[in-house]
Amino acid sequence: MAREFPRSTVFAGQSVFRQTGIISRLLHNETAFVIQQELRWKGINTVILPIRINI
Repeated sequence: MAREFPRSTVFAGQSVFRQTGIISRLLHNETAFVIQQELRWKGINTVILPIRINI
């Protein structure tokens, strides 16, 4: 998609839990930032939006 639309922006979501436990931090916390870092190296703009989860 980036080749066809070079000025596009990718949107990613980061899970935000009311109470964070060790498991949720290990599984969810850094995923969006790792994707953003990889896309940044390829020259693709990325925006991370928080997604609130009430569990």
